[in-house]
Amino acid sequence: MLTQVRDTEIPCNAVEIAEDIELQGHLFLLSLLPCCAQLALPYWAKILGRVFNQRTDEVLLTVKVTLVDGVGSPLAAYTDNVALESGEKGEFEVKLADYQTESAAYRLAIEETDLGS
Repeated sequence: MLTQVRDTEIPCNAVEIAEDIELQGHLFLLSLLPCCAQLALPYWAKILGRVFNQRTDEVLLTVKVTLVDGVGSPLAAYTDNVALESGEKGEFEVKLADYQTESAAYRLAIEETDLGS
């Protein structure tokens, strides 16, 4: 039995960004429906975006997308990492691998990753 996958995007209901990092935009993109199983992508949607490092030093960022249900409870989380030099722009691509039928929205968080000493 085939499951009908959502055919419209879900909204972003929260964005958290690390200090001195600028989010210059992001998009929610659905994967195209395959014409056969061999052409199916390993994800049902992805979030693409661009960030700018306003700091004077390099930074490693973790971009986290959390799918939430209608009451805001987390269903699944997916991440991507971006390394940026001072004053550099970069792009992220977070692939949403598992379709969650209860998904009502997503949250986007961009945090600095501590590499330790």
